[in-house]
Amino acid sequence: MKRIHDPVLLEETLALLNLKSGDMAIDGTLDGGGHAETILQCIYPGGKVLGIEQDADMVEFIERRKKEEGGIWKALIVHHGNFRNIVNIAKKYNLSPNAILFDLGISRWHYTESGRGFSFRNPDEPLSMALEDASETKRAAAELLNYASREELADIFFDYGEERRSRQIANAIVEHRKKKLFYTVGDLLDITNPLLSKGAYKKNPSTKIFQAIRIAVNDELQNLINGLAGSWEIIKNGGRIGIVSYHSLEDRIVKNFFKDLAYHDNGNIITKKPVIATRQEILKNPSARSAKLRVIEKTQK
Repeated sequence: MKRIHDPVLLEETLALLNLKSGDMAIDGTLDGGGHAETILQCIYPGGKVLGIEQDADMVEFIERRKKEEGGIWKALIVHHGNFRNIVNIAKKYNLSPNAILFDLGISRWHYTESGRGFSFRNPDEPLSMALEDASETKRAAAELLNYASREELADIFFDYGEERRSRQIANAIVEHRKKKLFYTVGDLLDITNPLLSKGAYKKNPSTKIFQAIRIAVNDELQNLINGLAGSWEIIKNGGRIGIVSYHSLEDRIVKNFFKDLAYHDNGNIITKKPVIATRQEILKNPSARSAKLRVIEKTQK
């Protein structure tokens, strides 16, 4: 886990969050601690960071890192949970933040090492795609494919993956599972790749299908809606919320949430247009190419 995730738009995020020594901050997507480490450098001494992480393996990694490295890491509070519950989590630690950050990207570790079926690289991996404990996830990817209705699958692929051939893929999955259930990444690719390979795809043709299933399994969009509302409830007046998103569905939710707050004179949108990565950053970290950062400041009277 030494290289879990390279934080994107790091300098831009820190500048726009306007952090200073003694501030209290929440990193709602702690991951390997990339953003949190730099936030700690800005607010230390006197400040604290509450890091929320839904993946137990990540929590174990960051607790070990905190113990081994010490120093500024002593000011990090690690909480195993989902940012959809940010209000109750903040209350537990009696923390009223000056800044809140969500980086909605999936870490490199999940794709390359978790063994949960996020990537196309290993066809033998089980189809889980769960980002948190199984007890907190409604159903794993394989269960979704094996038992969801034809209509539900088509809606998931269209709404969450924006895949125009959603009904065709759903039909193929339903017909396939009558003979053989889905268990592995390869089982799914055997169905989706042949049907989608004729399209003009820059990425793997099944990318949108995998994205849609992951979003459905983890209820990612509803989590974001709840997390945004909760963040606004607990952020201090004058405090800032920054969200880094990676696809249009997430960005649209963030954009509309911020616009509604600004319309009602409750917030000042700091980023009139989303901040995107420079060419230099994209060359170093290709995952930054789709990242968009939006920041709002609370200005309730």
